[in-house]
Amino acid sequence: MTKKKFQRMKEWDLAAVFAYAVLILYSLIIIYLLFFAVITALKNNYDFTNDHNIFGLPNVGKYALSLENFQNAVEYMKIQIRGREYAGVFAQFIYALMYAFGCTIANVFSKVFAAYFCSKFKTKFGRILYVVSVVAMILPVVGTMASTIRIMRLLNIYNTYQGIVLYNASFWGPYFLVFYAAFKGIPDTYAEAARMDGAGHFMIFFRIHIPLIAPTIFAVAILQFIMFWNDYQTPLVYLESMPTISYGLYRFSTTSHADNAPALLSASLLVCIPIVILFVLFKNMIMQNMTAGGIKG
Repeated sequence: MTKKKFQRMKEWDLAAVFAYAVLILYSLIIIYLLFFAVITALKNNYDFTNDHNIFGLPNVGKYALSLENFQNAVEYMKIQIRGREYAGVFAQFIYALMYAFGCTIANVFSKVFAAYFCSKFKTKFGRILYVVSVVAMILPVVGTMASTIRIMRLLNIYNTYQGIVLYNASFWGPYFLVFYAAFKGIPDTYAEAARMDGAGHFMIFFRIHIPLIAPTIFAVAILQFIMFWNDYQTPLVYLESMPTISYGLYRFSTTSHADNAPALLSASLLVCIPIVILFVLFKNMIMQNMTAGGIKG
């Protein structure tokens, strides 16, 4: 082994050690934050505030562990809709599932259709569509909120479930590029062989290309579902009659009860538990397919 090669290996080892150290430190911080949320949710509010026991374990000798914080969180997260009617945590969970599931399907498949068209059909419109999708990721969309609300009111879809699903059926975004790269990586010989057997465009799309990138679609759908589950701003603006669980957490954090830190963290745990379970179940599929998509791009 030459001196130059040994020097390169030594530099690489130092870089790898530094990278692993940073990642381990970051992982420990994330784990501690989750641990802090759990132990705080189990503390009595007097234990947290009056005894100034912020970072320590619950003082079991003085206060008993209880689920009072979770009960308070359920009570404080209620949202009043339609006059005197209240949407509780269970209703918010149902609304959140409907919102996340419907918007995920609309958002993912609109990107799949657009990416397939741009990658497999060499047309002028496809090139324009590709440029529009890339430019749309750069331009800010905050300024379009007022005009979007006005258009939705004119179409009578404002504050409706079908309206919010249609609003999220956008084909631009980073995952459009992921699907575009995935379709580009599929050889055209599959489609040519299918055409020789008499298959049309829809048959080729649904029977050949979709199954080949199904793992990527599933991984992106999980990530989009998590994003929509955590989204509170869009339902806050466009879907007032169907408050989601993240919307309820946001409302709780802006009320006078927000100074009750144990109850607030209990509410946060209620919101994130389904997402943590979903990610733990499908983490391997998510990471493998996102890595493969990035390499293809």
